[in-house]
Amino acid sequence: MNLRTGSGDSAADPPHTHGGRRAPYSLERAHIAAIFILAALTALTVILPDLYRPGPERLTYLLAINQDVPLVPALLLLLLLTMRWNGRGAGGAFVAKPWMAPALIAMVLLIGLIGHFLVFDGYDLSRDEQMATFDTIIFAHGKLFWKLPEQWRLFADSLNLRFILPIGDREYWVSGYLPVNAAFRALLSLVGGATLASPLMAALAGFCIWRVARLLWPTSTTSPLVALLLFATSTQVLVTAMTAFALTMHVALNMLWLLLFLTNRRRTHAAAVVVGWLATGIHQPLFHPLFVLPFFVLLLFQKRWRLLAFYLCAYALIAAFWLAWPLWISAHGTAPAVPISETSGIGYVARLQAVFKGFDFNAAWTMSANLLRFVCWQNPVLFPLIILGVAASFRLDPICQALAVGLVLPIIVMALLLPWQGHAWGYRYLHPFIGNAVLLAGYGWRVLEQRGVKFGRALGAVSAFSLIIILPVHSVMAHHVAAPFIALHGQLISAPTAIVIVDTEAALYGEDIVFNRPDLANRPTLLIARFIRPEDISRLCRLGSVGFFPAPRMMPLVRAFRTRPPAGPTRHYDSLVAAARAGGCRLKQL
Repeated sequence: MNLRTGSGDSAADPPHTHGGRRAPYSLERAHIAAIFILAALTALTVILPDLYRPGPERLTYLLAINQDVPLVPALLLLLLLTMRWNGRGAGGAFVAKPWMAPALIAMVLLIGLIGHFLVFDGYDLSRDEQMATFDTIIFAHGKLFWKLPEQWRLFADSLNLRFILPIGDREYWVSGYLPVNAAFRALLSLVGGATLASPLMAALAGFCIWRVARLLWPTSTTSPLVALLLFATSTQVLVTAMTAFALTMHVALNMLWLLLFLTNRRRTHAAAVVVGWLATGIHQPLFHPLFVLPFFVLLLFQKRWRLLAFYLCAYALIAAFWLAWPLWISAHGTAPAVPISETSGIGYVARLQAVFKGFDFNAAWTMSANLLRFVCWQNPVLFPLIILGVAASFRLDPICQALAVGLVLPIIVMALLLPWQGHAWGYRYLHPFIGNAVLLAGYGWRVLEQRGVKFGRALGAVSAFSLIIILPVHSVMAHHVAAPFIALHGQLISAPTAIVIVDTEAALYGEDIVFNRPDLANRPTLLIARFIRPEDISRLCRLGSVGFFPAPRMMPLVRAFRTRPPAGPTRHYDSLVAAARAGGCRLKQL
């Protein structure tokens, strides 16, 4: 039985006529719809902050205004130009060569690897990336968590415990994220380097997209390559592959799962369950189930009861395993787990309750900015092709239906649960579903191919523009965001002292520059001032010489986020300095 049709027939391309008449959709109309969507998202992003108070989250606002809105005119112009490039024979044919797919996959891998050092200087910018590296060190030593030395437990919170899983009363530490991404990075760190992880996963995602497209359109010579090309020219894909974000592994394992699912053999469905177990445990347990859910609904409508029951039972066990994981790890302390500041809970039910706040105008603005960011960080012709593909194939092709629902579903869920995404290159909560987007665009390309519309020259020109112009622009933007963090962290780790106490209160995301290895082997040890009590300074000074990093030194971040410059050190910071001097600490001038 074929998963695409629900029958024993072989897969066939969906027809593009209705009752012998030409279908009421066209590339031009798809472009008009894409232009309208882009303009509407831009208008909402620019106008809503002036209509609704309190204002949007600072980082989201600055990224939207500084990085995305300025690129909109260029994207609109590209869409207008390609909209006119749609006549029969007017746009040039697209010829697929055997070397093109391997070349695109290799390009994605190399850009991700080189960009990690060229764009980000090998630095982990966000707390998510830092936690991936943190757990990588733990797992590479064959441990599930690391014991925190007793002399440091009093100062554990000042070591920066944000996103750390509570285990006893600061007895051990490991991130609160699921382990598969960090475990993969740990394996690579033993053979070649953890920085290979994201580039390799991006290359795997590209390969699986190409293979899935060949299953969907077996008679097409160009549609699989076009889907891969749209993936490989997405600056969100390429820049995210330069980082330690788990998102690249999400899209890779989702596409590997889909490849196994569509191959539709007993052994491949069994393998899909194994991949599903890994994919659910990558980072957060929500994204992969959202991806597979529409395909389970597809099985339901096709009345494939045995296969559906197999998957439902398997995923019930997978869900139980990963939902129990943080509870099991947290139970290894000798005392009940003590809550950590800014940690919403141990289990995922508690975490969901903590983050769920419903939908309001602020969330509406944030999601508008997120979606605008997603559009701006893709190949500009991706969305006209998606619109054309969905319009042509949604009612006729169950796989198209599952892919389309799978692209919309996380938008709705994240709008309700967590509209704000923090640092990201594009909209990161849609990153696991980029495969859906490029495959839906493949449906649109297949329509053009069937109708004889030669859009290849336009696609090639826009793709080249994405790589030659948009990718460098976005890379410079990403480096500009990371640069003040890189500079400040560099100053901290070069300090000639055993301990540096950082007055982070003056700057947004100031605490993100304060992070340590799980074994505390880094020198100096970095501490957040606000979590240290003045009466405990004398005990801290027994652990080594101390240097202080005052609020005025945080000016690079103050300028980056356009916040009010600090008048001087905070009152709490001054009390720590006074206590250190009174306690006879070995103070080092920074």
